[in-house]
Amino acid sequence: MLQGDTLAPNLFVIVIDYVMHMATVIENNEPSLGLKVEDAVGNDRSRTQRAAEFITNFSYADDIILFSSNLVDNQKLLSKVERFASEVGLLINFTITEYIFIGEDHDPNIQLHVNAGLIKKVSEFKYLGSWIMNSIKEISTCIGAAWTAAKK
Repeated sequence: MLQGDTLAPNLFVIVIDYVMHMATVIENNEPSLGLKVEDAVGNDRSRTQRAAEFITNFSYADDIILFSSNLVDNQKLLSKVERFASEVGLLINFTITEYIFIGEDHDPNIQLHVNAGLIKKVSEFKYLGSWIMNSIKEISTCIGAAWTAAKK
């Protein structure tokens, strides 16, 4: 297959989907490494019992966000992603990879890393064109884009 082939993006998405699926499969009764979004429903007879649900990632092509409730679990998830990615010939580029921690329970001695090195911690970042954690910068960017379009 040649670079620029119309089939290449589809194959890439299939490979990334495989990597993310394998990295998020729960093995040997380990707890889910994602962010809990729904807990088990209580004892009320009118409700049905459901297991907790977790979000582990958002992805768009090669832009992937991993979610976890703490950095230790996020490191485990990141290591699994890196392991399965390497099995299919993909590497995580640690020079452009960043992480953000939202919350209060955080050991400042814990830093995320991949085999190639430490990942940079940031207080805000841009994902798919939108600023995460900085609504003022996001609004200013949108207003600027609107004025640029209006002036044309």
